[in-house]
Amino acid sequence: MTSIHEYEHEHERDHGERRESFARSDRVRLDLGQRRAVAWPTLEPSTAHRPATPQHVAVVHTVDSIRLIAVARDEPALLRQVAAYVAANACDRLWMQDAARVHALLSARDLEGAVRAYFAADDTPWDRDWLVIESI
Repeated sequence: MTSIHEYEHEHERDHGERRESFARSDRVRLDLGQRRAVAWPTLEPSTAHRPATPQHVAVVHTVDSIRLIAVARDEPALLRQVAAYVAANACDRLWMQDAARVHALLSARDLEGAVRAYFAADDTPWDRDWLVIESI
């Protein structure tokens, strides 16, 4: 790896012109936690603004991964997203009897009951999913 000084000397030797070295004050040092890029030294750090209405977030976890992240402005919209996940995965992730119960609840439009039945199933053929819901 060549330093900037070695590069300048090679450039001067090859092209017959001297490049001006950058002054130490012209260089921008990127510190950890600093939110500006080296290319844009005058860029101000961004500030996060919280939304006026609360956001509801649902995360479906397994032992080794996250299977779903859903975000909605209200609880019914969040419940619909989680119920769609439950409907798509009940047959693959639950035993047949539990999956049939979940689908029966979904058919009866009892979304909350279906979600509760899915995540409260006693035994599953695969690693258990669990649901975390937060409002931010």
